[in-house]
Amino acid sequence: MAAITLLEAGKLMEASRKAGVVQTYAEAYQPMQVAPVINTEGKASYKWIVEDDLAHTTGGKRNVNADFTATQGNVKPYESDVKIYGGKIQVDEFIVDHSPASVTHQEKTQIRSHAKEFTVDLFEGAGGTSLRGWRHWMLNDAAFAGQQISAGAAASGTLLSSPMVDELIGRVNRGPNTYFYCREIVARRLRVISKGQAANEQRMNYAKNEFGMWSWMYDEIPIIVLQDGKGTDLLSVTEIDGAATNSDTCSLYLINWGEEAASLFSSNPTIGANGVPLPKLTVQNDGSNYQYERLTWYVGNVPHTIRDIGRIRYIKNATS
Repeated sequence: MAAITLLEAGKLMEASRKAGVVQTYAEAYQPMQVAPVINTEGKASYKWIVEDDLAHTTGGKRNVNADFTATQGNVKPYESDVKIYGGKIQVDEFIVDHSPASVTHQEKTQIRSHAKEFTVDLFEGAGGTSLRGWRHWMLNDAAFAGQQISAGAAASGTLLSSPMVDELIGRVNRGPNTYFYCREIVARRLRVISKGQAANEQRMNYAKNEFGMWSWMYDEIPIIVLQDGKGTDLLSVTEIDGAATNSDTCSLYLINWGEEAASLFSSNPTIGANGVPLPKLTVQNDGSNYQYERLTWYVGNVPHTIRDIGRIRYIKNATS
């Protein structure tokens, strides 16, 4: 079966508490609503090949009465391990006994908190026990290094400009699920630079996305501001690029999601006939004042081609 998103997988489950937990987790942040999840069938790692230069080993072009000239191409094999995300969902028995109406709210808050950590790491994880975030791929892998554009020097940063954004668009493949991701102030800057253009050159519009929700778009690409329920930005305002650290610059990401583009993979046991690996939900009791549930997701992220991810870094955290 083709890879589907975690949100779609949760909706395919029979109505149950587990289905509700999975859907709450998936609905928390937009990337989990659009990122396909590849089933690794219980394997703790995922292998793929990135095409650097495509080879013609026996063909290409030739002259009359001559043979084809062979050329040499380059491909690079990759392997990425799953990471373990999730955590406890617990409510004190006092609350269960004395304020049962608030139990669901407390549980949803904890589930969204687990989803928040995953979403941050999807972009900014540094490997190890965390995901290898999209930023890490572009910083530490030579094949992906050309996918990041520096707006200015790491020490000070520079205001975002239309030519920078256009250059980023030119470096990333564009499909039906291609999105910008940024902080709120960067989205405001996009609107500022768009308004500064001639009326017949406007690049921003406000339209419905594929979920029927209104969204700002730049050059018809939706802009997703990653924030939690309080309106706090998820993406950092401190660029940490190797030895370079700046406390007032941030990034604009452009991600092309797809089963053969930027995607997720999971080794959780499959659920039901749809064969989708979903997070586990187990009930445990540690002898304290509550029973708790543990949400466990064995998951990783993969950029199948170099042009599936890109970012502008060292953007000054300001609109003007």
